[in-house]
Amino acid sequence: MLNKKIISIFIMLLICSLSFGSIAFAAEDQGIATDNQTQVDKVKAEKYKEISKKYKLERVQKAPDKVIPVKVNSPEELESLLQSASKIKIERVPVSNNESTVSGTQSIVSPSSTYTTYTTDSYKVGIAGYIYLKARVEKGTSTILSVSPYTSFTGFTWGFDWNEYNIGSSIVSGGKDFESWASGGLEYYLLVNSDLMRYYIQEIDLEGYTTVFH
Repeated sequence: MLNKKIISIFIMLLICSLSFGSIAFAAEDQGIATDNQTQVDKVKAEKYKEISKKYKLERVQKAPDKVIPVKVNSPEELESLLQSASKIKIERVPVSNNESTVSGTQSIVSPSSTYTTYTTDSYKVGIAGYIYLKARVEKGTSTILSVSPYTSFTGFTWGFDWNEYNIGSSIVSGGKDFESWASGGLEYYLLVNSDLMRYYIQEIDLEGYTTVFH
């Protein structure tokens, strides 16, 4: 009887030993996996840092209104996106500086005054993005009364933003024509490893001379 009890105790101890051993090995494996993942994350973060420094990315708190940042999933994707953005095609699209540049409709304010919107300069960005320099012109019977220039960025602009720096206009030729100008920067916004980053691409200058009265 005593021998049976001793054997039973021995078996129980053996089972417990094997169980605790399995738990210990599992914990050790889990620890190794965690350490490996931590190391991978550190390497990934360091690569993000190197690429951000290379392209002079700037961390920002908030993206401009209507701008949807491009989410980046890996350092390789970030490098590819920035390479493409740095080589994006930006070309001026000619506009006619005469009455044919009118966009929209005229609205009569009084018998001697109307407002007309002119497009005075434009650039095509990439496949289908456009930066426009426009002006809302108040016209009298034979002279320009006022000019209000503004810029717009339309079309396919995913991730990109047009940041206007300055803008102005002047009435010339005795009130018959006007000049307008603006400058700003084309920027690219990305979400990198939970950080919102801004990539400055280049400055763009717009200008135009528009004949209103012939």
